[in-house]
Amino acid sequence: MLKEEKILREFINLILEEADEAETTQQNEDITFRDLRGFFANTGKTKKEAAKKFAKFGLKFAVSVFKGGALGTLVDALPGNIDGMAAEAAQNALEDIMDKAGASNIGPLKALAKFYGINEKPGTKYLSLPNEVSNLVDDDVEAEFIEYFLELIKDKAQYPDDKIVSKNFAESEFKKYTESVHKKTTGASVNKS
Repeated sequence: MLKEEKILREFINLILEEADEAETTQQNEDITFRDLRGFFANTGKTKKEAAKKFAKFGLKFAVSVFKGGALGTLVDALPGNIDGMAAEAAQNALEDIMDKAGASNIGPLKALAKFYGINEKPGTKYLSLPNEVSNLVDDDVEAEFIEYFLELIKDKAQYPDDKIVSKNFAESEFKKYTESVHKKTTGASVNKS
């Protein structure tokens, strides 16, 4: 085997290994509806024992949302394997993140509204509309959608626990809501092209 061929094969193997690592990282960043429900179950003042079993799922969602942002150092300090954490440790970590995010003593509806973002207030991925869409829509319509949206997230029949939340989930549900559910906007919708 020529030296050039050997180097080329090693290079190809390195590229294939990096592609596998990138795919694994992407799979680990997928958020399920169980993760969303776990996050919202841990909001509000009544979260302690009943919500502890959902804390790991909620923490997974919080990590995906806040990684690299203002709470990045808090998130980076967490162990890499959230599934391997004790439930109480996961709940404590989630509470720390929620305290820093200003969402520790608010209920699920207010937490969703906080992370949804309206107009120029930034929202989080999975839960927000693009600013271009939000700016065109009446705030009252969006406020009513947030209530509807939380009920959708809770609907296990429509969105089973293991179903992956799509990146455009909020936008596609908002379009359905304005086209067929909301009485003032029935038949009309706004979307980013």
